[in-house]
Amino acid sequence: ETTLDNGLTVGVHSEMELADDDATAGTNELDEVYAYFSGNWGRVNFGKEDGAGYLLQVAAPSADSNVDGLRTYVQALDVANLGAVLAGGQSTQLDYAMDAFETAQKITYMTPKFSGFQAGVSWAPEVTDSNDAVGNALTTPATNDDANDLENGVEIAARWDGEYEGVGISAGAGYQMADEELSTVGSDDYEAWNTGLNFSFSGFDLGASYGENNNATGSDNDVETWVIGAGWNNGPYTLGVSWFDREYETAAATSVDVDRLTFGGTYSYGPGMSFRGAVAFGEVDATGTANDRDFTQVTVGTEINF
Repeated sequence: ETTLDNGLTVGVHSEMELADDDATAGTNELDEVYAYFSGNWGRVNFGKEDGAGYLLQVAAPSADSNVDGLRTYVQALDVANLGAVLAGGQSTQLDYAMDAFETAQKITYMTPKFSGFQAGVSWAPEVTDSNDAVGNALTTPATNDDANDLENGVEIAARWDGEYEGVGISAGAGYQMADEELSTVGSDDYEAWNTGLNFSFSGFDLGASYGENNNATGSDNDVETWVIGAGWNNGPYTLGVSWFDREYETAAATSVDVDRLTFGGTYSYGPGMSFRGAVAFGEVDATGTANDRDFTQVTVGTEINF
């Protein structure tokens, strides 16, 4: 990035995932790629970056944010087994980030902070589709009016971080919506929302988050997620515990409940360096099926940022 004489900051951000383990396993691929402009009037992002809903989301305290944070990077539950009992499009990822439009090209405006308050709005013209490309040449744009594709994605979010009589408070909420390109029987436009509230005092943290989304399929396949967490911070040491509860509606008479209880802690041994470990206990209760599962996950490792 660079800052011009008039105070305008202009920059570009790009991330590469090394040997990603998704459908392109074993290859390196670009993740977030966007340009940004910022000043005392706020900030604008152009490109493939998370929207306002995620950027301003209030997360509950966690045992290890890689295991039980907004985004889960280590998850031992057999997702193939879980996916077999879920409705189409319902996520098997046990996290609660408001990032359904994460990979879509979008424009986001974030206000500056006023007395701890900040708000943002995002718009993605195509949520599901993107232009096809071969090498550096842009080829045929994605077609319009396709079943199961979403367009005109909008995110609105706000957050306040402050203090009252020695107690730190973070409160926020976000909303997402997108239109179906082609309406089909039993489907609906996409809607999701979340809210979060955290308190901190004398090194202790307590907070909760709640969110819903309709999976773009009307009232039959809603997903509700509760997360409650508590933590203790003593200089380089942290301890935390969190409880994750999600209910999937999969049909008129069936549902799937997932619970996960996580304990863990970290030790910072240098700037951006931490040892961390966590133990998670969970269960899947799939009503009316033989797919109930219990799982236990133990993680130990180090995180290095530089």
